[in-house]
Amino acid sequence: MEDEFTVEISPWARIVHVAEDKPPGGTYTAYDRETGDTVGSLSYFHFDAETIMLKQVHVAAPYQRRRVATALLRYMNLHHPDVRISPGTRNPAGDAFMKHILENEADKVATNGVLSVPLRTLMHPSFNLGVGRA
Repeated sequence: MEDEFTVEISPWARIVHVAEDKPPGGTYTAYDRETGDTVGSLSYFHFDAETIMLKQVHVAAPYQRRRVATALLRYMNLHHPDVRISPGTRNPAGDAFMKHILENEADKVATNGVLSVPLRTLMHPSFNLGVGRA
């Protein structure tokens, strides 16, 4: 689906969403309307019925600081209005982006950027800390 919603970059970029079945989720990719170049992308998966977890947010160097990541996130919010976002692990640029989102749209971020699920429940059973210890 292309250009289903209007966001900050819509006048100069188009956004295409590609859904994935396993795990359920997808990728939003923005393309420069004039050149066709990839502007940026945001990939995600559904952690559960109420939460989307970001896998990766990338903005091409020539397009950084032009609200691309914010527009991709807003597009995802418009597409999934009833879910909250868990940003997952982040690099320094991702931390800055999430700080910006928390300051402007904190209601969209799950527990201020941290899932309210104990880490142990996310661990594979083979990582049981009590097994094999004397």
